[in-house]
Amino acid sequence: MHTILQKSLKKLFMNYIDLLLLHQFYNEYIKKGSKAIGVSNFWPNRLVDICLYCEIKSMINQIILLID
Repeated sequence: MHTILQKSLKKLFMNYIDLLLLHQFYNEYIKKGSKAIGVSNFWPNRLVDICLYCEIKSMINQIILLID
């Protein structure tokens, strides 16, 4: 993930991005290259894990809402 993030930053000609939206959480990779993180479609118990055990807290939880 760190290598992917660094490659993306290089392609964007940026040193960092303001928000990294994750579908899977990797705490150790977030410290380099992103000022904030968001998660996408995380179950409530995974959000609790992030709040309790990760240095960087999620700023956004993107969810899907299907209306019939």
